Amino acid sequence: MSEGHQQFDFTVRRAPLHSRLDAYLAARFKTRSRTFFQKLIDQGEVQVNSSPAKRHHEVKVGDRIQLTMNLAPAPSRVQPEEMPLDILYEDDTMIVINKPPGVVVHPAKGHWHGTLINAVLHHCQRPDAAGGPSHAKVVHRLDRDTSGVLLFAKNPGTHPAIASQFERRQAHKSYLAIAEGSFKSAEGTIDLPLGPHLFHRFKVTVRADVGRESITDYRVLERFDGYSFLALSPRTGRGHQIRVHLAAAGHPVLCDRVYGARVALYRADLAGDVLAPGGEPLISRQALHAHKLSIRHPVSGERLEFTAPLPQDMTTALAALRALRLDP
Repeated sequence: MSEGHQQFDFTVRRAPLHSRLDAYLAARFKTRSRTFFQKLIDQGEVQVNSSPAKRHHEVKVGDRIQLTMNLAPAPSRVQPEEMPLDILYEDDTMIVINKPPGVVVHPAKGHWHGTLINAVLHHCQRPDAAGGPSHAKVVHRLDRDTSGVLLFAKNPGTHPAIASQFERRQAHKSYLAIAEGSFKSAEGTIDLPLGPHLFHRFKVTVRADVGRESITDYRVLERFDGYSFLALSPRTGRGHQIRVHLAAAGHPVLCDRVYGARVALYRADLAGDVLAPGGEPLISRQALHAHKLSIRHPVSGERLEFTAPLPQDMTTALAALRALRLDP
């Protein structure tokens, strides 16, 4: 168990009538919010009567509740930090970044500094920043090793207007990925419910029992011998959705060290020369890129589309695939 984490195992002796699990836990552990426990439940860290819990479970006397949570105090305020940013768009309501791979979006355990939100806050305090100082807040998230378009609201007034577009599926996202294997169909839809993994805290898996609706459309852009270059449009916004859906379809994202088997791709791998020295890998992170994002401006209502060019490592991998692995 990680430092700062503690396990709790107790039986409910008294429970208010019609008390939801998330509300009950927030009332019992007063140093943590209801939102905190909702996330904890969604991550699979709470069980009721030895089964994965749902936040809307109605707590009853006699229920046995087991949970693991971090009791270490988190930093009270995110500090601005100077870091380079590739800015795709900025005005006084929002800022859109081309996120590089390997950078964490928001502070979390093990990553309290050096995140994109630290950098955005610093940028927005500069005199030349559009709109002047702000309280930037991330609207949606990308995994650490996923690159591409990422949007931040710059003030509390416009954040709800932007965030609601994601909640109502009015924001349109398009990803590019290199996947293992060759798809039989040129396009299709993966419709599989996703939920927390039973044994791994930070993994997501297909769950027919407690999984939430998760839908991803895909289209094959290029076929290679043993690989596919894809355009993907998630209709829902579940964590790890594209990665888990492709893995469940038998075509994990290339170099996805969590849901796939390969951690790096070398030119010798494509050439079939198992005795050749490895050298520098063509790519050594999940080959997934948030290519486009389309939303309506929170003030003018104008439809805007932001595009992030394919990063160098994916471009290099594609060039090698085109040279060495053309689909026969």
